[in-house]
Amino acid sequence: MPVFMHKYIEWVVNVEGDGNCGYRAVSTFLGNEEDSHTLVCHQLIQEFKTHKDSYMRLYGEQDKFEAVYEALVPWFNDYALVSKWMRFPKMGHLIACAFDRVCIDLMQYGFSETLFPLRTAPPINLNDHIMFIG
Repeated sequence: MPVFMHKYIEWVVNVEGDGNCGYRAVSTFLGNEEDSHTLVCHQLIQEFKTHKDSYMRLYGEQDKFEAVYEALVPWFNDYALVSKWMRFPKMGHLIACAFDRVCIDLMQYGFSETLFPLRTAPPINLNDHIMFIG
C-alpha cells in the first residue's frame, strides 16, 4: 500500500501466498476462513454462468471470457498456476457483483481502480460494502 494510505487502513489480513491469495483475501473479508477460498471461486463461477451474456460483452472476446472462467476453477495442488490467480480488472466487476460490494484495487505503482456492482444500486452505508484489495 502507498505509505500515505496507511493511516486510513482499519484492518489488514495477510493470507497464505500460495497463488490463491486473492481468493483467500476475499473469503476473509466476507467473514469466512481463508481456507474457504474455493467457496469464493464457486460463487464467482455461479455469477459468471448466471450472467454470461453480460460478461461476454464486458470482456469483448471469447478468449478473454474463457481465460477468466478457467482461472476461477479451483486448483487443488500446492501452489496455484499463474493462470489461476485472481486478476484485476478482469475479475473486479465479477467480485463486486457476486458479493454486492464496491471493490477497490489499491496499487503502489500505477493506477488504482474502483469497480462497482453492475446490476445493483450503490449501498447506502458504503463502510459496510467496500472491499479494498492491494
